[in-house]
Parts: sequence; C-alpha cells; structure tokens
Amino acid sequence: MNIKLLNEMLDEYLLDNCLKDFELIKKLNDIVLKNTKFYKKVKYKEKIDLSYSVSLVYTFFKSISEEYAVYFEKRLNDGTFKFSDKFWFGESYFDVRQNRSVIKIPITGSIQDSYVMVHELLHDMNCNNVEIFCRELITEGISILGEILFYVFLVKYNLKPKENRKTIINDFNSIYRMSLLNDLELKIIDEYFKCGYVSSNFLNQVGLYYDDDIMNQIYFNNSSELEIEYNQRYIIGALLSCYMYDRIKENPKLINELFDINSIMNDTYFECIMDYLDLKLKSDEEYILFTDDSLETLQKTYKKVLKEL
Repeated sequence: MNIKLLNEMLDEYLLDNCLKDFELIKKLNDIVLKNTKFYKKVKYKEKIDLSYSVSLVYTFFKSISEEYAVYFEKRLNDGTFKFSDKFWFGESYFDVRQNRSVIKIPITGSIQDSYVMVHELLHDMNCNNVEIFCRELITEGISILGEILFYVFLVKYNLKPKENRKTIINDFNSIYRMSLLNDLELKIIDEYFKCGYVSSNFLNQVGLYYDDDIMNQIYFNNSSELEIEYNQRYIIGALLSCYMYDRIKENPKLINELFDINSIMNDTYFECIMDYLDLKLKSDEEYILFTDDSLETLQKTYKKVLKEL
C-alpha cells in the first residue's frame, strides 16, 4: 500500500483527536475481542419460504408488543419493505428523494431472513433523517437485542431449533471480526500519536498478528477515515444487547427498557440512557468513560449470555 497516503489520511482523520478520545472504544473492544468464541461463520441448510419467515416475525412481535406487531404489519403493507435476492445486506434508512423510509431485506430462503427483518424493523422504528449521536451509539444494541429475543422465542416454541442459532453465531462472528479490525486500527492510532507517523516496517510487524482479510481492510482502504467509528456502534451494541437481555431474563418486566429506549434515543443523551440502565460513567465532563465496575458488569453479562445462546 502507499504508506504516504495512509499517513496523510491519519493526519486529517486524527487532526482534532488525542489518545483519550479512543479510550471508551478500546475498553469495550477488548471485552468483545477477548470473550467472543464464534470464530467461523456457519452456513444454512434448511430452506424457509419468505411468507413463513414473515409470519414468524409477526408472531414474535405480537408476543412482546401488540403495537410492534401492528407497526410491522403496516410497514409490510405500505411498501417500506423491499425484498430481493439481489441485495447484499439488510439496511434501513430514510430516502430523502422519495421522502419515505426504506427497509431492504436480502432474500436467502433461510431463517436469516426473519432475523434481518427483526433487526431492520427496529432500526426503522428509531430512524431519524438527522444524525443523532445518541442513536448512532444505541440503535445497534436495540436491534441486536431484538434478534436475541427472537432467538429465545423460536427456541421456546420449538420453531426451527436446528437452524435459528446460526444467525446469532454469524452476527457475533461479524462483530468479533470488527473487534479485530478495531484492535489493529487502535494500534495504528497509538503508533501515530507516539511517532507522528506510521511506517511500513511497523505495519509489517503488526500485520503478523492478523489474518489477510483484516490487513487488506487497511491496505485497500480507499476512504478518508478508519473504520473504528462505524465498528464501535456494533461493539457497543453487542455489549448493551447482552446486558439488557440478561436484565430481561432476570425480570421479564424490564423488556419495557427496550420499548422506552427505542422511543427516546433521538431525544436524549447517551449518558442518560446509561444511567437509566444502571450503568455508571466516570465523572468526566469531556469524555464518556465507564467506571471499572460497569465495565466488569458488561463483560460478565456478555460472557454469560454468549455462553447461554
């Protein structure tokens, strides 16, 4: 790769940052990196008709909230959902040109289709055509929590028990891969702040600890920034979803936390939601940092839930 271009990108990307700006994601990333054991993606074997996948999602939402089931049905009927085997991934967004919400679902003919519908509908419910910092950090947690609850629902009622765990494995495998890339990028950031630049020799040495796929995301990164800001949403989401699920399992009434957070994340602060969830932050006016006790709690529930799933 062109090491000069990499350093120019770092010069611009890190211009107004310091190492402490990355302390939050480093602490959380380390938890995911050290405690995720899903190292390989698994393939689906059982085929499921799309109409049946839709019915599973509707029944799930109806089991947790009549309002959510009605909302799902409305989005199906008003054309918000777009289904195609040509889509590479699921996504939910507000189309400014059409002035409407869009939910794209890639059809695979497997139970994965249902999980993607659950995930993307929850994104749609808290979608805002203006970027809100709190939502950026919280929305993945709500959607991943929805998938975990859907998995538990399928197991409880013995619906596709052989296949449904595969989506959970693949989700957390993807997040584990993100944590690997984050780990590499954090090392690059640390080196940049320490030396003022990143050398080819440093990249060659650090590259020995990562596979080719991870290194290629650095070598062939044509954007003007690193992936860490995008990936941190999924790291936070993985930890918060497991933490919230563990609370719901201990006290089913706490599913209201999902509904509450889903409805207010565009109108409040990340710190307020953490306080609502009994997660403590350090008293730092400039940086968002969890206390050691809260980090320990997040790690404990993450390990516990992944072992149970």
